Amino acid sequence: MQIATTALAHGLSLVTHNTREFRRNEPRLDCTLTGWVIGLDREPDQFDGRATLRLLIDNRPCHVSVQFEQSMFDTVIHAFRDRIPISLDGDLFPVGQRYELGNPRNLTLIRDADEPNPDHSSDAKVPNES
Repeated sequence: MQIATTALAHGLSLVTHNTREFRRNEPRLDCTLTGWVIGLDREPDQFDGRATLRLLIDNRPCHVSVQFEQSMFDTVIHAFRDRIPISLDGDLFPVGQRYELGNPRNLTLIRDADEPNPDHSSDAKVPNES
């Protein structure tokens, strides 16, 4: 009986793990997300829209790559430079151990945030800065 109970518990643990992994690997369409712009792929004056966000996904902090449209560039740069959190909608796709956000839209700055971004120090991640 002990062996059967242990095997059953182990089997349920594997099912739970596999379910979690399956859910993690599924795209999530039309998500509303909140986070920080923690990196630009290029200097702000040469910004091409590629940025890295830090978002909470499944209650875990994750880095998310995104390609913004030109109409959003000023807002993204402003959020990055001034460490202002953002809210946006998009389609979240797992890529390896990271995520990419497709079709970003409804980008807004969250002006009433009380907490500073712990990942965004004065030596922010802008390429080619020493």
